[in-house]
Amino acid sequence: MIQISGASWIKIRAVGMQCECCWEQTPVALRGVEGVELVRVDAGEEIVSVKLIQEVTDVEQLVERVLAILEQRFGFLCSVLSS
Repeated sequence: MIQISGASWIKIRAVGMQCECCWEQTPVALRGVEGVELVRVDAGEEIVSVKLIQEVTDVEQLVERVLAILEQRFGFLCSVLSS
């Protein structure tokens, strides 16, 4: 089960984020996901931070959707980091 802290941010390690195209396209792809409010990418650390909207009821399903996009579209090896 995924635990979300008060600010509703999820941090994901996205191993394989090596090109500038990935840094730019990752936020664009994730902003289209219902329930995602904001996306930040720290390319140097290979971290994608996703802020969820307050009204998200099924956090686990949303996180699975985000991970699927990162893994299938971009080929990253992903893991959710603990808060």
